[in-house]
Amino acid sequence: MRFKPRKRKQPYIRAFTIALTWMSSANTSATDSHVYCGKTDSSDWYWLKDSNNNPVTAQGVWRVVRVGETNTYTNAFKISANEYDRLKPLCGVSYVPQPAKHRFSDWSIFAVATGAGDGGYYLTPGYYDHIAIVNGSYSKVSSAFRL
Repeated sequence: MRFKPRKRKQPYIRAFTIALTWMSSANTSATDSHVYCGKTDSSDWYWLKDSNNNPVTAQGVWRVVRVGETNTYTNAFKISANEYDRLKPLCGVSYVPQPAKHRFSDWSIFAVATGAGDGGYYLTPGYYDHIAIVNGSYSKVSSAFRL
């Protein structure tokens, strides 16, 4: 009895599959973000520190999200409800926790997972930079938006 040799897949299909798998896992892996406390009108802010004066971080995933029913988009750091509940009381009265990649980051907000298992989230209050999507590319427009 003779067996037919298996056909080999085209090498470019295999490379494409590997690259696609790597890119999708890179976009969904959790990362840390610095946290600052800011006023929703952006008039004041400070880095959130713990009792030992160490920077406070949050674990989540950066995403570009649509704000409301408009064509307004912003960077948001998606975190769990437990993570947001941990951060919220650490900021002073009239300040809200907000994420930052570094000192010169654009103003961003948190997207808090609803926990319903459908990928849903709600956006937290805060000042954020508006992002426009033009020809499939993102670009910062202005910093005049608040939730």
